[in-house]
Amino acid sequence: REIAPKMQQIVLDKEFPSDMPLKEFEKQYNIPFEYKSAKTLGQAMELALGHAPREGESVKIDSFELRAEQTSLLGPKVISVRTLS
Repeated sequence: REIAPKMQQIVLDKEFPSDMPLKEFEKQYNIPFEYKSAKTLGQAMELALGHAPREGESVKIDSFELRAEQTSLLGPKVISVRTLS
């Protein structure tokens, strides 16, 4: 009888600059994170919402919640990423 190894769940609750490349995020945390054609966390959030996020606005992508912590006229500046259980 085989016993499957326990899958480790990475718990994340941290703020990032919105221009952080998704590839860098994946490499730093060893977490696959892709969303449509987005190259950065900010682009992923904007694509998921369909508009530039307002401060305090959040969206769920896969097992993550992205929340716009700081915004400007040009879009999000700081995004918090939190693992959803």
